[in-house]
Amino acid sequence: MKHAKLGFLAALILAVLVAPALAGDCIKLKNGKWHQPGPKEGQPVPTREDYDNSPYVVTSENYDQITFTMKLPNGKTTRQSLPAAKIDTIFYWPQPPAFAGAANLMNGGDYAAAIVKFTAVAGDRSQRSWARLYSLMNIASMHEVEANHDGAIQAWERLTRELSKSRYVPKAFIQMGLNYLGKGDVNSAKRSFGRLARLSGLPAGQKMLGQYYLIFIKQKQGEATRDQGMLRQALGEYKTLLGKTEGNAEMRDVAILSRLGIGSCLVLLGQFDEALSFFQKIADTAKDPAVLAGAFNGLGECYFKKNQWKNALLSFLRVEILYDGDAEQTARALFYSGKCFEFMGGAGVGKDSKLRAKAQYGKCASRFPGTNWARDSREASAAIRGK
Repeated sequence: MKHAKLGFLAALILAVLVAPALAGDCIKLKNGKWHQPGPKEGQPVPTREDYDNSPYVVTSENYDQITFTMKLPNGKTTRQSLPAAKIDTIFYWPQPPAFAGAANLMNGGDYAAAIVKFTAVAGDRSQRSWARLYSLMNIASMHEVEANHDGAIQAWERLTRELSKSRYVPKAFIQMGLNYLGKGDVNSAKRSFGRLARLSGLPAGQKMLGQYYLIFIKQKQGEATRDQGMLRQALGEYKTLLGKTEGNAEMRDVAILSRLGIGSCLVLLGQFDEALSFFQKIADTAKDPAVLAGAFNGLGECYFKKNQWKNALLSFLRVEILYDGDAEQTARALFYSGKCFEFMGGAGVGKDSKLRAKAQYGKCASRFPGTNWARDSREASAAIRGK
């Protein structure tokens, strides 16, 4: 079975599997540069020589800072730290053989066997903490690809208990909340996002993420029940949150998410022209691929609602081709691009449009099995066959 992409974890694993056992870790910063001494600027992943020459051994990834030892030219070591907010990815080396074996299975698509092996690594207290951390994250991610919400929740919950100071704990609470929403358990989702907002010692910007997702729940409830009042309330709360976070570098992520939330509410309220302008501003200024995926999907939905199939299609295809990193956004783009091809075919635009619609539906169903997008794609494809 062909599975969805698992993002930077898989990329990190592939990057280090190509080199033999080496001694140092490499630290990539959010500004795209490497903590020096390190790989050459502009280089996406470390080389064997980079690992060989790295003087760093990362000892912890807490949500306020990462700590590491640095080997000095005289052979002595010194302990240093960097703010967690500045860190993008840490490329660890050497990898435990059991972890590397599990990673090979995961990258080969054998999720069941990979989960068993990663579970063993996560339970081995003799391993470096990063190996246990990334094992639990990989387990959760594989469960999420297959829409196994309970399995994902268990892995994320275990991470919050056993690695309670990890910089990925906020992500764990968010993912638990989203998986509870996937199950339809709104109250448990609210509790997960509330736990994030109350987390002791967490930077203010990450605490605000909990507030954002509580508004997100309201938006989703309003969408599901077509409650215009609830949607207007969510829109107002997004605007208030944006006012609190915009212009604050520490809260940049919350501000961006709030903007996307405002745009989504405008679409749901039928204010398509205003939403188009809103999403276009995000698309023109954002650099993060996940944000760009959300912005172009938003543009696509606006054009779709206005029956501008070609413009909508171009936006959705852009997500599929250029910003294919977030499973939810890519699945959404594949489904709606199929719809665009289907409606264009119905309007007599392109003789192969319906075949291309079925191809998009097929990709969505095969890459994201168990999701609502896959279910809707199978139903849409069957309806085409019946015409």
